[in-house]
Amino acid sequence: MIRTKSIDSIGIFLLLISFLPSFVFIQCRYQAKSSERLAIQTGKKLIRSEQYQLAVDHLSVSINTIKQPDVLLQAHLMLAQAYEYLVQLNDSIHHLELALELVREGKPETFSTNQETDIQFQLGQLHWQNNRQPTAAGYFRSILDNCNERQRQTIATYTGTSFSINRLPTENPPITNVVEEHQVFSSDGTILPTAPKISSENADDYSSAVSPDGKQIIFSSYRLKNAELFLLDIVSGQITQLTQTPQINEYMPVFSPNGQQIAFVTERKVSSQARLTVQLSGSTPSNATISIMDLNGQNRRRLTNNLAVERSPSFSPDGQTIIFEAVEQTTRTQEQEPDLEIFTVSVDGQNKIQLTNNEVDDGFPSFSPDGQKIVFVSHSANNYDIFIMNQNGTELQQLTHTVSGDYQPSFSPDGLQIVYVSNRNNDYELFIMDSDGQNQRPLTNSVGVNLEPKFSPSGQKIYFTSDRDGYMRIFCLNLGQPVDRLTVKRRLNQSEYRPKRSSNR
Repeated sequence: MIRTKSIDSIGIFLLLISFLPSFVFIQCRYQAKSSERLAIQTGKKLIRSEQYQLAVDHLSVSINTIKQPDVLLQAHLMLAQAYEYLVQLNDSIHHLELALELVREGKPETFSTNQETDIQFQLGQLHWQNNRQPTAAGYFRSILDNCNERQRQTIATYTGTSFSINRLPTENPPITNVVEEHQVFSSDGTILPTAPKISSENADDYSSAVSPDGKQIIFSSYRLKNAELFLLDIVSGQITQLTQTPQINEYMPVFSPNGQQIAFVTERKVSSQARLTVQLSGSTPSNATISIMDLNGQNRRRLTNNLAVERSPSFSPDGQTIIFEAVEQTTRTQEQEPDLEIFTVSVDGQNKIQLTNNEVDDGFPSFSPDGQKIVFVSHSANNYDIFIMNQNGTELQQLTHTVSGDYQPSFSPDGLQIVYVSNRNNDYELFIMDSDGQNQRPLTNSVGVNLEPKFSPSGQKIYFTSDRDGYMRIFCLNLGQPVDRLTVKRRLNQSEYRPKRSSNR
């Protein structure tokens, strides 16, 4: 019995020794996988912290040691993302092409068809932004039947527009004149004369805001040779004139949440033509103030008595606070124009609070639907980009990274998306993105500029200003009426978008 046990012990020992190489191999392979995934995690952290060059340096070294196909794919995609943030589009395209090759040559169980489609979609966007439309159209055409609805809409916008757009009849003459019903006084106390009822066929209509019930649009018009406020009933098309101040411009109107009041900017007239604000300090007037009045034009008053330039008002969701951009007059110097900062103030003009305080422009602020976040434009990254912060001014986060400029952001009613203006394609077009900065995509691609986008209360429409018809007019983009797939395919098949055939295929 003792001898048998000894033999059994020796057998077990020899058996364990025989498994040792396999164990060592498995252990080494596990460690290699852990090392590869650690490299990816480090790259993600660097990108999240906006250290894009460090991410490129780290991933460029790590990618040479990665053996696992799925991990290698992640590395190429992350390098493409980092290079895009660094505006090195050719390098970004290079890594996307390597990623696409990896997916196409990989095993079906390793990569999915969706991954191949997503990479081709990204390649199409980058080539289009790099003025290589035929190449971009080739990628778009190859995925059009397999891509998701959001990707199809983006492709549609690159080739024209992705949704139905119609122009509102703001050029109609007003039916009702509030100025006639309730006398309005100028700043020096004189009674203003009756306003002429003329059309605006040869004048700009701009700076619109939609009422909380979605039935009315308030806008500025230069039909009287200065900016006055008018109210359009969307269903009937009837227009009511709300202000008449020949030497003063009223613009940037916004409804209170209950629809009973309007906040707007007043500025002394300096030109016979409309001036639309896109950039911030570059268009800062010498004097501008925010006023509030009832929807019928009554009870007009200044919001604050500060000597300052105040613009871009927006109500908080509870209607108790107004957020705006301002330049304090006391900080102005003749040598250098001071920067804009963001402030809040109660609707009674009390409790003014400064939320930003730096040496760059911060402006065009507005609240999220729950009042917890503020989206705005800042020049803190040496370019106008869109940022988001808490309602008390803390936890600043950059959402866009462009060399051209992004402007005029506004939340959707559900707070999940942000519509804005971008000049990234050398023209002012409307863009939309998720509220965390992801899925940035264009909404318009037209001749002329597209500015001042605002969601309707339902979130299904976006009202904006465009000069595509010659003069500035108010347009409505209907998110519920996308361009169909056949129309997009026909656009991509146009001769000017047909890609050149590669010589090696």
